[in-house]
This record gives sequence, structure tokens and C-alpha cells, in this order.
Amino acid sequence: MRIPGCLISIEMSGHCHSHLTSFLTHIVSHFMVLQFALMETLLTSVCDVFPKVRPHKTPVIAGLCLLFFLMGLSMCSSGGLYMLNLLDTFGAGWNVLIIAVLECICVAWVYGE
Repeated sequence: MRIPGCLISIEMSGHCHSHLTSFLTHIVSHFMVLQFALMETLLTSVCDVFPKVRPHKTPVIAGLCLLFFLMGLSMCSSGGLYMLNLLDTFGAGWNVLIIAVLECICVAWVYGE
């Protein structure tokens, strides 16, 4: 069986160099900002579809975080590698690129001159 994704192993020791620590801190903070942006985008989409939940943003974001946490628990079980393989095989690839290009063409067609 092929192991999907990219596996990066970094061994941290008590006497690691400051450059490595600085680099890892930068990478972790970049991913945290990316996650905040994705959650805010999803929250805005939910509030646009359901305008009645707009005043209750805090419970909605807590519910979304709980939902994603529960969905992520399947990756921590004994079948987590199989779930990751399913997501890697069917969740990404050329189909996402084709759908994104078609969305751009449709938006340009509708809002174009």
C-alpha cells in the first residue's frame, strides 16, 4: 500500500539551533493564520446562507470547530491511514483544478463585459 502525502520527520533536541527554531515558529504561525482565514471564510459562507445565525457568530464558530474536530477523530483511529488515502485519492487532483477553472470562467462570463 502506498502511504499518501508527505512525511517530514524533524528531531528536536535540547540544544537545537536558533535558526531552526525561528524557521519552525514561522511555519507554524503561517499555518495558524491560514486556518483562521479558512474558518472565517466558512463562517461568512454559513452566515450568508443562513442570515438568522449572523448575531450568534460565537456559537456557530464553536459548532463548526466541534464538527471539524469530530471529523478529524476518524484520522486518529486505527483506520486513519485508510481515511487519509481516500481523501488524498478522491478529494484532490485534477478534478479540483478543473472545477476551479470552470468557476472562474462562469464568473467572468456572468460579470464580464
